[in-house]
This record gives sequence, C-alpha cells and structure tokens, in this order.
Amino acid sequence: MRLKIHLILFGGLFFLLSFSSNVLTQPKLAVGTVTGVNFSKISMDPFPPEFVSIDYKTSAFSGLVLSYYLTDKLQVNFEPSFIERGAEYEVAVAPGWNENYSYSMYYITLPLVFKEKIYDFTISPVLLAGFEASYLYRATYENADYKDEFNNWDFGLDFGAGFEYIYNDELLVTARLNYHLGVVNIIKDESSDYTYRNEGFEFSVGILGLYE
Repeated sequence: MRLKIHLILFGGLFFLLSFSSNVLTQPKLAVGTVTGVNFSKISMDPFPPEFVSIDYKTSAFSGLVLSYYLTDKLQVNFEPSFIERGAEYEVAVAPGWNENYSYSMYYITLPLVFKEKIYDFTISPVLLAGFEASYLYRATYENADYKDEFNNWDFGLDFGAGFEYIYNDELLVTARLNYHLGVVNIIKDESSDYTYRNEGFEFSVGILGLYE
C-alpha cells in the first residue's frame, strides 16, 4: 500500500514539473535563510496496537536556502537545515494507568526540492515536490542517549504548497507548509515486526536575496 502511495507522489512530482513551459529571461539565484515549526511523529507499519497512541512532537527548526531558477516559474532548491523529529507515545499499561514516552531525533536534513510558481501575482502561489536525505547526529529516549538504536541515514519525500512575494526585484519572502514522508525504516533492529518511519508537517517562512 505504501509503495502505491510513493508511486502516486512521484507521479505528482513529474506532473508538477510538466507545468513549466516558460523559459528563463534572466539567470537568477536566490540565497537566504528559513525558520519554522516542525510537527513530527514516527509512524508504525502495520498500525500500532490499540493500547499505543502516537502523538506529534513539536519543535522549531532553521536552515539555509539556495535556490536556482531553471525558468521564470520553476526553481530547484537546496535547503540544508537542523531539525528535531520524533514522537510522543502514550501506552495504556492497565485500566486507568497510562505511561508517556518521548523520542527525539536530531537530523541534518539535505532536501532537494523543485518549486513551481502556479500564477504570477503580487503574492504568488507555489507548489513544491522533492527528495530528502537526512543524517542523524543525536537521538534521545527519555533524555537518555539512544542513537545506536537508529540508522544514521534517513530518506524521504517532501511535498508542499505556499506563497512567495518579490520585493523590488531584490528580496524574496516565502511562506509554506510541507509534508515529509519517510520511505525507509529508521531503526536498526531488523527482527522487529514493525517498520518505523518519520513523517510530519513543517510550516516555515524564509527571506532570500535575489541575484542575477
């Protein structure tokens, strides 16, 4: 089932790229910073048992953006950032007795994202789709080091939508909401009956300088 979802999402990426028919009138490069809020969780496949509840973990993140204009409407973005992912678990041990657990995983993310401007307005709507590799440099479970339990690298897909505003042909201001879908198992224990993947939403704003 997840394979079918991945194929649909990849198809969406190529459909997004097919919108781009404009040529680039002038070479452009945008460089800047981005900051935002991340809502992440660790999904389990198959679904977790009924006595386990998984909630989103909220954290702030920041990073850099290097954006190259392929055409007047299509850009390719390299967006390295520091981000915390993880999940909050609630386990029903017995009737009326619940225990809470928290996982935190700190990644250096290396996304390569295509961004398509749908309409050329003062504040223009955009769609995004791309791929992401993430390096795990720290992981904790209830404040104890837990990095050895997880794989060093994670891979996933990114999709999103947002708006951008160009001020005086010198400054690009962006706001967007992304969905991240992990596609590989993040834990090393291959004997487990479950596959664990990162997923979540990211809301961010960015300010970039435009260069020709």
